[in-house]
Amino acid sequence: MMDDLRTLLDPVSIAVVGASPRGNRGLQIIENLQRFGSSARIYPVHPRETTIAGLTAYPDAASLPETCEFVAIALDADRSLDVLEEFVAAGTRAGSLIASGFGEGGSGAEQRRRLDDILTESGFLLCGPNCYGILNATSGFAAYSGQLVEPFTRGNVALVMQSGALTHSVTDSAVGRGLGLSHLITTGNEAGVGLGRYVRALAHDENVGVIGLFIEGLRDVEEFSSAAIEAAEAGKPLVALTVGRSALGQQAALAHTGAIAGQGSALAGLLRRCHVVQVDDLDEFRETLLLFSAGLVPSAPAAAITSISGGGTGLLADLSEDLGLPVAELSDDSRESLAAALPGFATVANPLDLTGASVEDPTIAIQALDLLKADPGVGVVALALNVLRGSAGQESLYREQADLLAKCAANPGAPVLALSLTTGAADDVVVDTLTRSGVPVLSGARASIAAITAWLAWHRRGRPAPLGTGIAEDVVSWDGGPVAAGAQAMDLLAEAGVPTPASILVSSAAEAVEAWDSLTPPMVLKLEAAGLSHKTEVGGVVTSIGSCEQLIEEVSRMRETLRTRAPELTIDGFLLQEQVQADTVECIVGVVRDPQVGLVLTVAPGGVLAELMGPAATVPVPAVRQDIEELIDSSPLATLLDGYRGAAAKDRSALVDLVECFGRLAARCGPDLVAAELNPVLVGAEGDGAVAVDALFVKEEL
Repeated sequence: MMDDLRTLLDPVSIAVVGASPRGNRGLQIIENLQRFGSSARIYPVHPRETTIAGLTAYPDAASLPETCEFVAIALDADRSLDVLEEFVAAGTRAGSLIASGFGEGGSGAEQRRRLDDILTESGFLLCGPNCYGILNATSGFAAYSGQLVEPFTRGNVALVMQSGALTHSVTDSAVGRGLGLSHLITTGNEAGVGLGRYVRALAHDENVGVIGLFIEGLRDVEEFSSAAIEAAEAGKPLVALTVGRSALGQQAALAHTGAIAGQGSALAGLLRRCHVVQVDDLDEFRETLLLFSAGLVPSAPAAAITSISGGGTGLLADLSEDLGLPVAELSDDSRESLAAALPGFATVANPLDLTGASVEDPTIAIQALDLLKADPGVGVVALALNVLRGSAGQESLYREQADLLAKCAANPGAPVLALSLTTGAADDVVVDTLTRSGVPVLSGARASIAAITAWLAWHRRGRPAPLGTGIAEDVVSWDGGPVAAGAQAMDLLAEAGVPTPASILVSSAAEAVEAWDSLTPPMVLKLEAAGLSHKTEVGGVVTSIGSCEQLIEEVSRMRETLRTRAPELTIDGFLLQEQVQADTVECIVGVVRDPQVGLVLTVAPGGVLAELMGPAATVPVPAVRQDIEELIDSSPLATLLDGYRGAAAKDRSALVDLVECFGRLAARCGPDLVAAELNPVLVGAEGDGAVAVDALFVKEEL
């Protein structure tokens, strides 16, 4: 569904309030509109001036010759609101507020409430407050109050940034390398239009090929998620640089999942689920955008890398392994042909050292590059230059390399790109030679390899499935306090269809003996006590009980242990449970509520080492089957399930079924659920299924 933001992103008329002929942000807006050749009619508004920047100025909204579609307000917070009300009353329906002082940093709360009221009542489309504004370079509409990079390159990259100042870090550092912009939108506090609406509008803009996002926080996760998936379905990559880490609530820490999910994992999981490429820093952000903007499509899911430097080749090999770049396994035919084309002392490998001989004889490099392009397992060929701009006397070397790569690009086979081992200034001749031939020019070894890795992965994934929708069934609840554990939690699982071992709740040793014949030994005995989340810490779990006599002894011993270790607890009973005997893989399945993303699900190896495995990936709840498969594949659990060190393969399909069912149950537990966990889940051999042998549910204490 397209979101119509035309009056915000490409209006036919604009009033600029606050511009001064002596220079300020309002004047900068007018100058940018004029610089970019906006076709919008421009009306400066000033109570005293009659002319600003060569344009007739008007004292107020009522005196304008027409009702403007857009108003840019470059005044302080209090006066901005007065002017906004004036233009809303005059019929203007979109605009920007440049000023800060609307609740950020704890100041301006009253101004923010007043602004929210205006927007709610009018439906006004607002960019900001606390922003630079909007640049639509395709139409020239530049209601932008900051300096814009010079020279400016128009292109297909739309930048949507929640930080205005950081725009310079992206645009200014890419000057001369072909990072062309279609839009530059700084969203500010997003009191009006949020990130998701901008993404949706840009996803339907034919001038946009890739969307770059700088995210400090998502104010409407559902809107953003659906818009991101729309963009991916339209074949438009989203590249996001995020900051901040959400702290999981103290109650969520009652579950081990709160520890293994890790801070920041929830947002990362949401972005991954929506096929948004997440990058780690500004250099990686810039290079990834530049590569996607070239419009290349890999012909296979792996890369070939070349250099004239053996040391550079080794560096790139290490970075490729560190960053997970799939490096193509060259075919036997390619290896044989490369051996014939290269000097006898060269080693045929990928990454490939072209050797210094290729400098003396460029035909060596041309032959090698063409052979790599023709290999069916190679999706892209990258030629690494030491630098993009050689010092005096060295320019010809890099210009010659650029020329041969440009010629190679025209030949059949995989696409090609250039990257430099270091960052720094670029030679205009080198860049122009390559970009005119459609060859992207990336800068910096690590950022370049990261960009290629992300580009290959995005094309490999295809289109995302729709997000799981909210559960329409009745909300699941339980009696008692905020924590459901033991038999109560197991009952919740059983009612929802999550597989569990057969079990019986008893209140005494005598009842346990009576229940013995109803179950198949060996048994597990578990203590039931209100407020007890982790039984093992007080000796509340005993396994491998093989007889009634042992059962009676263990019940007595458990009572005595509890009196010593936790005298404050009251025993409510004992859960007698059939013990899973088969060879199994133990894992943990959990849900936690992230304050920004909401409920997220994770699956990871279980046991005592669960928290030492590092942060586990997450996906939003409810999760579809594909989500769960990807979670499993993202951790060592996949290796364990496949059969580690000769062990039998386990019932992965049954685990996925169990996790999917548990995710639906968690989604039905209502907005108060902060954590839910199955620990452990035991996965048997293929065909033997998977069962949850213990569970915990935690609600927020109000």
